[in-house]
Amino acid sequence: MLAIRNQNGNVLLEVDADNLLYADLQNKDLRSANFSTAVLFKANLSGTNLSNADMRGANLANATLEGTNLNRATMKGAKLEGASLKGSNATQANLSNMHAPQSDWSDAVMVKADLSQSDFASANFQGSNLEGCEMYESKIPHANFTGAKLVKAKLLKVQAQSACFHEADLEKAELETAQLGWADFTKASMKGALLRNAKLNSAILVETCMKEASLNQAILEGANLEGANLEGASLFQANLTQANLRRANLSRANLSGAFLNLAHLEGANLEKADVQGINIRGARYDEDTIFPAGFAPDQRGLILTPKLQDGEVSSDPALAGTMELPAGAAVQQPHQPS
Repeated sequence: MLAIRNQNGNVLLEVDADNLLYADLQNKDLRSANFSTAVLFKANLSGTNLSNADMRGANLANATLEGTNLNRATMKGAKLEGASLKGSNATQANLSNMHAPQSDWSDAVMVKADLSQSDFASANFQGSNLEGCEMYESKIPHANFTGAKLVKAKLLKVQAQSACFHEADLEKAELETAQLGWADFTKASMKGALLRNAKLNSAILVETCMKEASLNQAILEGANLEGANLEGASLFQANLTQANLRRANLSRANLSGAFLNLAHLEGANLEKADVQGINIRGARYDEDTIFPAGFAPDQRGLILTPKLQDGEVSSDPALAGTMELPAGAAVQQPHQPS
C-alpha cells in the first residue's frame, strides 16, 4: 500500500501498489499533494485536482493529465516528454526547467505560467492560452502554437526555429533576440510586439499584422512578408535583404538605415515612411508601389518590374528568384548586430 501525502505529511490517498508507474489517479482530489521526484511514468491523472501540488523533478513521461487542474502547481525540473495535458489548467504554474519535448498542451490555460528555460521542442500548444506567460530562453523549435493566445507573453531569447504561430495572437509580446528563423507567423497578430535583434531569416509573415511593432536591427533576410501590415513599425537598421514585401503596408514605418537590397516591393505602400539612409539598391518595384514624397526609385538603383498582361508569363530571372543589379550598382552589406 502506497500513501500519497500532502506537503504537511497528511495522507490524501492510499494506492494499492508499490509504485506509481502506470497508476490510475483519475478525477482525484490531490490538491497540495507532494509528488516531488516521484516516478509517474505513463500514469493517468486526467481530471485530477493537483492545484498547488509539489511536482518538482517528477517523472511524468508519457503520462496523461488531460483536463487536470495544475493551478499554481510547481513542476520545476519535471520530465513530461510525450505527456498529454490537453485542456489542463496550469494558470500561474511553475513549469520552468522542464524536459517536455513532444508534449501536448493543446487548449490548455497557462495564463501567467513560468515556462522559462524549458525544452518544449515539437510540443503542441494549439489553441492554448499563454497570455502573460514567461518563456525566457526556452527551446520551442518545431512547436505548434496555431491559434494560441500569447498576448504580452515574454519570449525573450527563445529558440523557436521552424515553430508554427499561424493565426496566433502575439500582441505586445516580447521576442527580443529570439531565434525565429523559418518560423511561420501567417496571419498572426503581432501588433506592438517587441522583436529587437530577433532573427527572422526566411520566416513566413504572410498577411501578418505587425502595426507599431519594434523590429530594430532584426534580421529578416529572405523573409516572406507578402501582404503584411507594418504600418508605423520601427525597422531601424533591420536587414530585409531579399525579403518579399509585395503588397506590404509600410506606411509611416521607420526604415532609416534599413537594408532592403534585392527586396521585392511590388504593390508595397511606403507612404510617409522614414527612408533616411536606407539601403535599397536592386530592390524591385512596380507601378503600384507607393513611395514617400520626393523619393525617386530610378535614382536609387531600384528596378522597375513590368506589369504583366493576363496570361503572360515573365521571362525576368528576378521573378524566378535570380536577381541582378543594374550595371555598376553595388549593394552595401548589412551590419549583423551582435
